[in-house]
Amino acid sequence: MSFDRLVEESGLSGMLGRGPAVGEGMKMRCKLLLIHVTPEILKVDLTRMVELTHREAKVNDLVLHDLVIERATRQQQYYLMQSEMKQNSTLRPKEDVGTASKTHQRPFKQQPRDPVAPVGGRNVAGPRNPPRDGCLIYKGSHWARDCPTATAEQKAGVERMLCEKKYRPQERVKRIIADGEPGFRSAVINGVLDVPFCPDTGSDVNIIGRPVMAELRELMPGLRTTMIDPPVEVVAAGGNTMLCHEKVQVDLQIVTAAGPLRLTNIECLVLDAPEEELLLGRTTLQSIGVDLDGVFEQLAQQSIEAAEAEADDIPSDHVNVLGTREDNEVETVLHGLVDEAIAAGFEPTRAEDLRNLVMEYSDVFRVRLGHDAAAEVEPLEVRLVGGAQPYRSGVRRYPEAQRTFLREYVRELEAAGLVERNKTKSLGMPGAAGGEARHW
Repeated sequence: MSFDRLVEESGLSGMLGRGPAVGEGMKMRCKLLLIHVTPEILKVDLTRMVELTHREAKVNDLVLHDLVIERATRQQQYYLMQSEMKQNSTLRPKEDVGTASKTHQRPFKQQPRDPVAPVGGRNVAGPRNPPRDGCLIYKGSHWARDCPTATAEQKAGVERMLCEKKYRPQERVKRIIADGEPGFRSAVINGVLDVPFCPDTGSDVNIIGRPVMAELRELMPGLRTTMIDPPVEVVAAGGNTMLCHEKVQVDLQIVTAAGPLRLTNIECLVLDAPEEELLLGRTTLQSIGVDLDGVFEQLAQQSIEAAEAEADDIPSDHVNVLGTREDNEVETVLHGLVDEAIAAGFEPTRAEDLRNLVMEYSDVFRVRLGHDAAAEVEPLEVRLVGGAQPYRSGVRRYPEAQRTFLREYVRELEAAGLVERNKTKSLGMPGAAGGEARHW
């Protein structure tokens, strides 16, 4: 659970996370983090514990983080235990269950019932009134089964139609989300209507529901739609088929933490279903660089390369390279950097000296992080000035590509053992009394 990630996706970077690391700012930080905890049963449990026994979690997000992990783990253990008990109870023979229930059941006296005189016919309470709209066949003041002029085939057809209508599943195109998961994606249609949208990589077309289309027409009476002849058959989730009779072209503005993403002339099919979300199909997503199939192909290729490395006869101790390869990759990169410096205007007469100097210290350069030996240097000491007040800087808004790079880079540092997560104290808190230095 990352509060900074929540702030980024909610677009609150300019309002939260700034100011001193103590006081009302930290209280608001923990309060908002607790509000967005899911599922609901976990949020109720945490709220009670924060109010009664763990009051420090009100002003310390790291303490709240540890409390969330602890309670979520216990609730998951309890859930698994209950599921196993329920599964074992369903596997018992029916005879044993029936015997046990009869053994533990308390006897009771049956209450006498008032005798009811049987009345001939199906309707004991009396004859039913005819339908308001009349017979389904000839609109007479009687039921279809009692129609004097309808044939037996017509009556059977009406009965079959009513049965199909009764047991027909509801036609809806709906995505499946986790219970209580907050939705942050929204899009603005033609600059006037804000609706939630769902990227649907399994759909070939973009879908807009009839309620959204009706509301859009109220805001834009001059909006034009194109009739589809013949209608397009759409297969929804669950195998239900529906027909789309019209389509519309709209301009979209997708709201993101890094800013709005504008798409123009997006063609959407108008679906006669109570959908209040805008579904973006696979073609539109691929046009903006979102290709799920390509991601799966990359993951599959990585798995193949990992399997080939494991199947190698070389021992694993020799496979783990120290941040570089055997083909002098670092030297190649350094030569390229020197050439770029010369092309940028470096003194040509001193170029050879620069190249020799760089190559002399080539062992300190790395193309990527690895498990090198520890450097023989003294640890960095950070000493706070007396009376210094801890301060939290605001969450900076970066584009999604830069945020992804930063997250992956920090994971590499943590995996290599170069940094570690501080779970004992809040960020920016001073050290011990007396100006004691802290090691990072």
